Amino acid sequence: MKKNFLLLPFLLLSFSSFSQEDDQIECIPSGEIQKLSQTVLGLSAPLRECPTDDELVNAFVTEEYKKFYGAKPQVSKNVKGHILKGSEKELQLANLMLGGKPPKEWAASAKGCSTIQCAFEKLLKSKIAAMEIFNFAAKSGYALSLDQTINQGQANQVWSPREIREMSAAASKMPKGLQSLPHLKVITRMADGFRKSYHGRGVAAYASPAISGYKGAELVMYDAALRGAISKGSAYEQASWPQEVILHEICHHHDYKGYYATNEGDMTTEQRGSAFSALSGWKEKVGKNGESTWTHSDKAQFVSSYASTQPAEDFAETCAHYILDPLKLEKVAPSKYAYMKNKVFPGVEFKDKPWTKSKDMAWPELSNLLASQEGCLPALEKCVTHMSYSYGFFTSNDAATTSTSPGRSVSLTSMGNALDQLNKNHCMNEFISTRTKEIEETLAQTDEYCNKGGQAVIKKGAEKICAESKALIASRFEASAKMDVTSSVKACEAEKDYTRECIIKKSGQSVDVPKGMIPVVESLVVSKVPKRMSALGDNLDAIGTSKWLSACLKNISKIEVYKLTSGEDLLEYNSGKEGFKNTYSLGRDLWEGYDKKDVTSACAENLLGLYEQAGFKVPKGENPNNLIKKPYGDEVSSFEKEVLVKFQESTKKCLLKKCKREKVMELLTSWEKQAPEKRKGIATEEFVEELLLKVELH
Repeated sequence: MKKNFLLLPFLLLSFSSFSQEDDQIECIPSGEIQKLSQTVLGLSAPLRECPTDDELVNAFVTEEYKKFYGAKPQVSKNVKGHILKGSEKELQLANLMLGGKPPKEWAASAKGCSTIQCAFEKLLKSKIAAMEIFNFAAKSGYALSLDQTINQGQANQVWSPREIREMSAAASKMPKGLQSLPHLKVITRMADGFRKSYHGRGVAAYASPAISGYKGAELVMYDAALRGAISKGSAYEQASWPQEVILHEICHHHDYKGYYATNEGDMTTEQRGSAFSALSGWKEKVGKNGESTWTHSDKAQFVSSYASTQPAEDFAETCAHYILDPLKLEKVAPSKYAYMKNKVFPGVEFKDKPWTKSKDMAWPELSNLLASQEGCLPALEKCVTHMSYSYGFFTSNDAATTSTSPGRSVSLTSMGNALDQLNKNHCMNEFISTRTKEIEETLAQTDEYCNKGGQAVIKKGAEKICAESKALIASRFEASAKMDVTSSVKACEAEKDYTRECIIKKSGQSVDVPKGMIPVVESLVVSKVPKRMSALGDNLDAIGTSKWLSACLKNISKIEVYKLTSGEDLLEYNSGKEGFKNTYSLGRDLWEGYDKKDVTSACAENLLGLYEQAGFKVPKGENPNNLIKKPYGDEVSSFEKEVLVKFQESTKKCLLKKCKREKVMELLTSWEKQAPEKRKGIATEEFVEELLLKVELH
């Protein structure tokens, strides 16, 4: 900042945590009561009506004005061409605010008025704004300028009532350390059309110090500073973008104290030896033309990205956050929080102020009722009955039904994480609505009902009802759906139990949920249970390999004709018995989901019988073909390749049946010897005879 004091832009980047706050209404305006009650809380009407937010704030502003000016002696003076009555301080402020060129509406506003308040009420078109603009000056030590000198005949740039309220609310939050700073007298509102040429659209406001013999101190607010998100509800109990901007810029003027004290051309934070700059390790490099470039240490802590651009912005952002978002500052940059507390605002803290926390937390009775988990788990046990899990998402068809036409409705199915589904659960939301009504009945007659926000705050807090229980159950559901069932699988297989039910039961027992939710947990575990038929098939050695293969190949006897296509390894099997379908290749015609009866299914069913005889509990409801899909497929493909395909070539020179019988036996015996542990006993005269009868050569 060396040799350049005119520009300290405040980019539209910081304090994002305040700009999108939800509406927090003190009490419900009477015109909205019926609608809100019916659509949100299910109540016919609030149990007690409260003053509106405007009524409460207006009463506060009026009392504040009386405190500042009400007891002052009344005098009459000329205020920009009109004799008006008011306190000496008000009349001085009025002349300062109106400046060298009052708004063109001033003459008409003051005409017919005897008091300064009457004239300002007509000028600002608001009785409350007329008081607030004077209250702002009393609280801050600065005036909101209405001077139109810059306009040069253009449209007036007058603060709106809502903008004045934001400024007055900011002044109410302003500590003494920022009040009545040296040289700063007025705060100017400037439309974007008059912004300085070197200020981009991202500049919301700027501050510059007084330079002796050249210019006075400035603090200018552009449209961008005032048309961002303003306070909803009470500006005096909430923060907003305009409040953030004005406090940030006044913090810059606090920083100018160093310049005024030393006349070195540096702000406090940019002087050598600055204790604040040392917290971030700021270092300055000055170019050939006097321009400054700042760097900071890698370990520096900043409350916003804008704070990391230069020491002056670091100070202003830290200063404004200390007032408006102290908990964030203390968490993100504790050393800078301590600096503000000890050096800038000695001992003054803001962590307990209403604008730094949610209103419902300032209402202990409500907080305790919202935190109660009584009845929540039984309600969840009753309501959570349709939860399922697939493809990484939880699904529930317990959403509210929506009517599409007379006599028709659609049940909405929702997908997401477990907590999303519990929050959308129609049954649980009805329970929460009932609990909300009970809470209002409990609190409606207390003194704090209206002071703390009444039905609106209770409704907003309803999202906390059963929140702890829902989070707990959601975490258990997530764990159930994603749990590793390996140990349960091993435990079941050790017991020779290959049913899914065994795994589900053992896994479900490891999740601590109310008894009524165990079926849901078990259904969620299903998605993690591997196919049991395939797992059972991997254990074929447990019943003896020769037994199962021999049993399977005996099913080939149900085939009536083997057709061999000359020159091709293509085999066709035909059978009209027992519903067996025509098929190509026993070994290749196996796949999951095969639903027609064929030789493979018959083999699998026989094999299941062997398992049961060996004391295994076999799966129910799964395709038996998966039991032997790979081992049986491999063996039968080998049988086709080594025996059937070679059948014709091996027997073509035989004239007698005895010769053919010997050649086929040789093929079978040779194939059996390749894997005797699996194929033992297959090369029998009966099987050779069957092949001789059924193989059809082409």
